[in-house]
Amino acid sequence: MGCGSDETSGSRTSRWRRTAAPLLRSTLGGDLGAPRALRRYSRRRSLTSVVRQTKSVLIAMVGPILLSVIVVLDTNVLVSALRSRLGASNAVMCRLARREFEAAVSTALLLEYDEVLHRPGIVPDYRNDEIAAFLDSVCAVSREAYIYFAWRPILPDPGDDLVLECALASGATHIVTHNLRDFPEVDRFGISVVAPNQFLRFLSP
Repeated sequence: MGCGSDETSGSRTSRWRRTAAPLLRSTLGGDLGAPRALRRYSRRRSLTSVVRQTKSVLIAMVGPILLSVIVVLDTNVLVSALRSRLGASNAVMCRLARREFEAAVSTALLLEYDEVLHRPGIVPDYRNDEIAAFLDSVCAVSREAYIYFAWRPILPDPGDDLVLECALASGATHIVTHNLRDFPEVDRFGISVVAPNQFLRFLSP
């Protein structure tokens, strides 16, 4: 992952202004020249503060964007996206960066992302600060799901319950996951459970 850059401060700022989620795109694409417009996520800060700060920056630059496709990404999609730039998961994250759909995250789900991505050997090509920048950028292009009451337990795995709970709270249309069998009968809630390649076909005109 290349970190070097000969860009001037002005050109980096210009490139940031043309991009809704520069850190997300740079993490996936290998160019880390974006200015520090997003404060790094840490366990000591709540998701609320991250989303409010980054959303205000994005709205000021690109304006409010109304999207009808709301998606909750299972943790394995983020892992796969960072492990390979050639797969469908990486393509899903790049299309999220281009604002072709909106992701939803809850505090509990973001903590799950953070914990899994920081496990030794999960994404060995990325440093902790790069993972933090990636999660910041996911927050920047996501809406926060406010969990007012718990639906758990519904699914066999408590980790999957976090995904479904976020989807229900946000009014999500899709859950994107590599493990379709982990979400049995979720369609009764009006939520489609699809693999990354299936979701890419859904997004295509």
